[in-house]
Amino acid sequence: MTRVPAASEQTPTAAAANQLADRRDAHAHFADLREIYAHFPESLRAVDIMYELMIGQGVLSRDLRELVFAAASDARGDHYLARAMCEQAADHRGVSADEAYSICRLEPGATCSEGEHALLAFSRKAAEVPYKMIQRDVDEVLQAGFSNRGLVEALTLVCLSGYMNVMSLSVGLDHQKED
Repeated sequence: MTRVPAASEQTPTAAAANQLADRRDAHAHFADLREIYAHFPESLRAVDIMYELMIGQGVLSRDLRELVFAAASDARGDHYLARAMCEQAADHRGVSADEAYSICRLEPGATCSEGEHALLAFSRKAAEVPYKMIQRDVDEVLQAGFSNRGLVEALTLVCLSGYMNVMSLSVGLDHQKED
């Protein structure tokens, strides 16, 4: 059980109830989190807008954007969002959710390119210990074939995941699945 109950469609304002309903299918993979955000409709709107802008477009492929988000969430211990985003990445990549989770965790034998590995390692470090980033970390991503735009896109996804990880971890969504 979460520490904060989900807002039902009867609980939040009419605007939040409509937004929950309108984007239910598009954001089903983290519906539990959206129902928490619905207590403060402006935050639900902000999450939906940021998510759609950052996940929906960019120079990185859709599955790689989702894996970056998942890797950052996993690095912070938010397995609820890491698993949700790995399921999305798996659909877009044509692999199993378990394989996508292995990729985001950089497990030995996971099927990703050297460039993807470099970007995911960079993203995990940015999520865990951003204050320890050094020039070599940036250089490795650039040498792996990514542009400055791709690097900043990945960092933006790490930031977005952090915004959502704080809520997810604070209300105990991951624990709800284990109870």
